[in-house]
Amino acid sequence: MIRNRTRTRLALAALATLAASFGPAALAQAKQTCTPSHSTTLASDSYARVYGRHGNAYVCIRASGKTSLLQGASPAGDHFALGGTYVGWSSSPAPDPSNPSALPHSIVTVMHIPDHRVNDRWYPAELNETVDKIVVLSDGAAAWAMTPPPGSDGAFTEIQGTDRAGHPADQFSDDHADVVGSSLHILAGKTIAWRYADGTTGTQTLF
Repeated sequence: MIRNRTRTRLALAALATLAASFGPAALAQAKQTCTPSHSTTLASDSYARVYGRHGNAYVCIRASGKTSLLQGASPAGDHFALGGTYVGWSSSPAPDPSNPSALPHSIVTVMHIPDHRVNDRWYPAELNETVDKIVVLSDGAAAWAMTPPPGSDGAFTEIQGTDRAGHPADQFSDDHADVVGSSLHILAGKTIAWRYADGTTGTQTLF
């Protein structure tokens, strides 16, 4: 009988030690998830998930559950893309009461997810047009399709992006041909491709 009591005390001590190893910090970490309730997937790959929840957009690293707000982005109408450890997104600036005639337009940002690093020389990039789609490569190079808002001087949807490291975005598509914005995609490696409204195609190698 004494032996049984000794075994019971030892078992309880072992359980207490195990519980201590899963303290509040460890338990809190275990609760982190990239699929919180009431969230909607906006972009996803093996490294991260971008999701919308309660009117905001977030990027979450799958391995750790570390989650970051994508500043200014709305799940309702903005665009998102993942590439390696980078995330790119469009956002819409708040209306400017001092300039009520300002046309709608987009802002593009590309961020290194683990450390929130943004090349603040080039991003956020405020465009004169609205983004239809964005793609991001694993080294942070990015491209986007953008359409001029009604009432502007522009006539065609265009492709713009980063073809030179450390350089602002350049236009890739033909000035006199309309792009199907949704056709923008990564063709292979560092090459992107798109389709014009007339059925022809275009390509560009990013940096």
